[in-house]
Amino acid sequence: MDRAKLIKEIIEVQEQLGRTMARHTPDAWMDLGLTIGQLRTLFFIDFDGSTNTERLANSLGVTRSNVSATVDHLIKQELVSRERHPQDHRIVLLKTTNKGEALVAKLRHSQMTRMSGILAQLSLKELSAMAKHLTILAKAVGFQKEGKQVKKQP
Repeated sequence: MDRAKLIKEIIEVQEQLGRTMARHTPDAWMDLGLTIGQLRTLFFIDFDGSTNTERLANSLGVTRSNVSATVDHLIKQELVSRERHPQDHRIVLLKTTNKGEALVAKLRHSQMTRMSGILAQLSLKELSAMAKHLTILAKAVGFQKEGKQVKKQP
């Protein structure tokens, strides 16, 4: 099989895996009362530590007005807060609240628990192969582990 066909096959398997996993979404995700856009926003803000509306809109590929409405909802839910930048009071920062951080942690834990259950079904040999191949993929995208960037292999 040639390179292009292998790449296409990998992408198709990844997409199918994503669709299958989404169909079996854990209950922790279903009862949130949040849209996918609101969840993406919450996760982005949490991952970034703090951000502003413009950066958030650009990163999510939406308009600033869409982001404002989404953020307003997250603020009403007490998951996100708006705070003035300490050095430049013209800038408003978006940050996850303690409640928002707890929700993100709960969702990540739920996802890790589910993935652990799936991976536990694999043999040691399969787990080893998967770890090896995911590490290769991580290096290809320049994945950072514990503050150190993993070097791409030639």
